[in-house]
Amino acid sequence: MHRYGVVVIIAAGLVLALTFGARQSFGLYLSPISTDLGWSIAVMSLALAIQSLFWGLGQPFFGWMADRFGTGRTLVIGTAIYAAGLFYASHMQTPEEAYFSVGILVGIGAAGCGMPIVMTAVVRVFPKERHPLVMALTASGVSLGQFLVTPAAPIVIEAYGWRAGLLGFIGLIGIVMLLAALLRSRPVAPVRALEADQSLREALAEAWGHSGYLLLTAGFFVCGFHVQFIVTHLPNFIAECGLPATTGGWAMSAIGIFNLIGTTAAGFLGSRYRMKYLLSILYTLRALMFAIYAFTPVTTTTTLIFAAGLGLAWLSTVPLTSALVGRIFGTRYLGTLFGIVFLSHQAGSFLGSWLGGYIFEATGGYDTIWLINIGLGLFAALIHLPIADKPLTRPMAQPA
Repeated sequence: MHRYGVVVIIAAGLVLALTFGARQSFGLYLSPISTDLGWSIAVMSLALAIQSLFWGLGQPFFGWMADRFGTGRTLVIGTAIYAAGLFYASHMQTPEEAYFSVGILVGIGAAGCGMPIVMTAVVRVFPKERHPLVMALTASGVSLGQFLVTPAAPIVIEAYGWRAGLLGFIGLIGIVMLLAALLRSRPVAPVRALEADQSLREALAEAWGHSGYLLLTAGFFVCGFHVQFIVTHLPNFIAECGLPATTGGWAMSAIGIFNLIGTTAAGFLGSRYRMKYLLSILYTLRALMFAIYAFTPVTTTTTLIFAAGLGLAWLSTVPLTSALVGRIFGTRYLGTLFGIVFLSHQAGSFLGSWLGGYIFEATGGYDTIWLINIGLGLFAALIHLPIADKPLTRPMAQPA
C-alpha cells in the first residue's frame, strides 16, 4: 500500500468519523429536544426522516460533482451547508424550523461529505482487487466517530443543553474543510479499459439495464431502514424499557466499536469471497439479532450484547455494496452510480425514522416496527443471491 494511498484512507476515514459522529448522535437529542420544546417524538422523528431523504436526494448530484470536479471541492461545499444546518438547528423554536434545519440543510450537507464522496477518492488510488479492503478501512472511520462522539452527547446535553451540543458539532464538522485538501489530487490508479470513453448517459443506461444494480439498490434500501431506525429510535426504546439515558449512548458506542471489527473483516473477506453472498449473510444476521433482542427481556447487559452483535453487521454492507458496484461497472462514474444506490439507502432511512416514530405514537410501543425490520432483513438476504456480479465487458469501438 503506497504512501499517498495511506494518506487518502486516513483523511477519508477522519471525514467520515467527524460527519457521521455528529449525525449518529441525533437520536440522543430526540427526547431532550422534544421535552424542552414540548413536541411529540414524531416531530423530531420526521425531521430526521427528512434529513435522510434529502441526504439521499442530494447524493447523486454530489456524486456527479465528485466525479466531475473532485472530492476536495465537493467536501467544502457539503461541509458549509452541514454547518449552516447545525447553526440554524441550535436556534430552532418551531417544528417547521426543525424540518428545514435538521431535515433539509443537514441532509443536503451530509450528502456533500458522505460515503459515496470519500469512497470515490479512495478507490481511484488503488487497483480494483484492493477495493473491498480499502473501502472497509475507510468506512471504519464511522466507527471511530461513533465511539468518540456519541457517548459524549448525553454528557454534553446534561451539562450545557442540547443547543450548545449542536453548536459544538460545528467545530467538528469544520475540520473536514482542512481534510478536503488531502482528497483533491488526481487519480493514480488506471481506469479500466474502455471506461474512460463511456459517457455518463451510457453509464446510467447500462446500470439501469442491469438486474444486479437494481437488486443492490433494493437491498441498500433495507440497510438504510435498519440503520436509521436504530440511530433514531434505539435510545428512546431503551429509555422506554426503564434503562438510564447513558445506556443509549454506550449502546451506540458499542455499535461503533464492533462496527470497526465487522467492517474491516468484511473488507478482507470481500477480497476473497463473493461479496453478494457475504451481503446475504449480513442481512440474515441482522434479522436474527433484531428478533432476539426485541422480544426478550431488555436489560443493560442484553442491550450492550445486542449493540456489539449489531455492530459486526452494521456498516459492513457499505464497502461490500460500493465495491460490488465498482467491480461490475468500473470506477469512472462510481460517485454517481453509488450515489444513486445510496439514494435508495436514504429512502429507507426516511421510512425507518418516520415510521418508527409514527408507529410508536400510534401504538405506544415499537413491537410492530421491530417485526418490519426483521422481515426486511430476510427480504434483503434473499434478493442478493441472484445478483450477476461479474465485471461487464463492453464492446470495442469500430474504427471508421
